[in-house]
Amino acid sequence: MSDFRPGCTRCGRTTLPVHWGFPAGDAFEAEERGEIHLAGCEPPPAAWWCEPCQAYIDTSAARPGPTTVGLADFEQYLLRDMYMLECKDPDGVSLPDAYLDLTARRQTWQRVRDEMFSVLPAFETMAEILGPPVHESVAEAEGLRLHAFSLPLWPGYWFEVAGDDRGHVVHERFVRVPGHPSPRLETVSDLRPWNALLPEVEAAFGPLPRNFIQQFYRGLVTNDGQGRRVELYFCRDLLKAIVIDPERPMEALE
Repeated sequence: MSDFRPGCTRCGRTTLPVHWGFPAGDAFEAEERGEIHLAGCEPPPAAWWCEPCQAYIDTSAARPGPTTVGLADFEQYLLRDMYMLECKDPDGVSLPDAYLDLTARRQTWQRVRDEMFSVLPAFETMAEILGPPVHESVAEAEGLRLHAFSLPLWPGYWFEVAGDDRGHVVHERFVRVPGHPSPRLETVSDLRPWNALLPEVEAAFGPLPRNFIQQFYRGLVTNDGQGRRVELYFCRDLLKAIVIDPERPMEALE
């Protein structure tokens, strides 16, 4: 197996070679060791996989002209990213009529994803898609440029994108607009989808056990004061879902 692994066209991190078809030999073990990515029995869309971005990467792709997607498309992309597994929208949140078609949302998600992973530098592409940033700063300790964008679907938040000196996107997250009040969080019942950020929840309830951690996703576990397990799910640091499981007591964590 060749040691050559190109960098992801979006985040710059090293990619994994993609293997497809019936796994042979120690393929499963190689995937566990982080050496390859198994794509299943169907031919994959590209030969490389970025684990942090959870995406196939075509390192030869190049966008022929200006971006064809815009801010509304990106909002649809984020919605699909947040609720792909649940196959439903958040409780208590009203969405514009144009965003309710789940099939159209899936198609838009794929179109935006293809666009963002087909051009370098990806960091500058975000401004083409979302418009001029409302705030720019520098995280000197990490050597990152920070661009914050206003997304109408999430008033009270900015969508912050960090880029390195090569133009790669290092992280994306929601942050509270300066001066916009954060919610009063005293009990789990105060939590609602989209009303709090991960740092705010941990400031209110203390560090919580991690249920899972991925590049843009976090799952935390707590209780509701009545011994019931409560799972909190975040996407890009924004609380997206609260799941109360009365059949699974907190003792199950121990």
